[in-house]
Amino acid sequence: MPALVAMRFNKQMQEKYEALKSAGKPAKVALTAIIRKLVELANALIRDDRKWSQRLDQDQYSKRPKVQAK
Repeated sequence: MPALVAMRFNKQMQEKYEALKSAGKPAKVALTAIIRKLVELANALIRDDRKWSQRLDQDQYSKRPKVQAK
């Protein structure tokens, strides 16, 4: 259910879903990709001990150095 809401109201999630659908992926596969992105986002927010903000640029996540697990 959260993935459906994210697809409807979050522009980046909607664009990702539409890109997957236009690439020929079935709707359930595209929806599962959105679910995975939400889980990854939630995990990163918990790891960094911060709250979600839509104003953050998506490129910030790709520029952030990877943290090695101990």
